[in-house]
Amino acid sequence: MMLWRCNCDSNYLCNSTSTLKTQKDEWGKGRNVAETQGGWKDEPRADAEVKDMDDFPEFMKRAANRIATSSQATPGVEGYLFDGADGSQMAFWTCSETAVSAPHAHGFDEYMLVVQGCYTLIIEGQRIPVKAGEEYFIPKGLWQGGEPIAGTRTIHAFGGRRASRAEEAGS
Repeated sequence: MMLWRCNCDSNYLCNSTSTLKTQKDEWGKGRNVAETQGGWKDEPRADAEVKDMDDFPEFMKRAANRIATSSQATPGVEGYLFDGADGSQMAFWTCSETAVSAPHAHGFDEYMLVVQGCYTLIIEGQRIPVKAGEEYFIPKGLWQGGEPIAGTRTIHAFGGRRASRAEEAGS
């Protein structure tokens, strides 16, 4: 069995047969925990080969979803796009080189999660390092820029249409 582990420091693994359930803690509050076919997972898996992920899975990087170069605010970045039924979008970006993102603002909210590396947001002159496993919410209309280091991978959710696909833009 091959299990994939993210680049965080977690020693715990789950597999595709796990489900997420809400379990009450000792104070009566709900918390999400994974349940596998073998029962509750509360110890490291010793029966599986583990491979760190340094890239998004291939199914997330299909050519039909590739973001057009003209829709990229950062040089040296490769991105893929998924659309919501309400006009929102999700983008998955990999930065192949340390770069500077051009200052810009959106007419909708943005949420970002750094999967690997570090993306330093620059908002109103303030530098905010967002590291692997950290997330950030950017309200609509706020001017932002950034500086990802080489190898950084991010996931972004946008409350509106942020980007076009390469096929749509002819690039």
